[in-house]
Amino acid sequence: RRVAIRAHVWCEGPDGGDVYDNRAVLMVDTRWGKIRRQEDYEDTERAAAFDLFNGRHVITEVDITEVDDV
Repeated sequence: RRVAIRAHVWCEGPDGGDVYDNRAVLMVDTRWGKIRRQEDYEDTERAAAFDLFNGRHVITEVDITEVDDV
């Protein structure tokens, strides 16, 4: 069975603006409930820029109010 998952990941900075905004697609092949193969597609330049940002800034507070229970 083949499954495609689309994800949108972002992080707001202290001023409310986005310091990270990226979309990803995961392509998964499964058999008997186990992942047999997975391919991830994302903008790696944005991810690298966010890694640099995190190396220069310390996040002191995390707001998880937008997390939904599934």
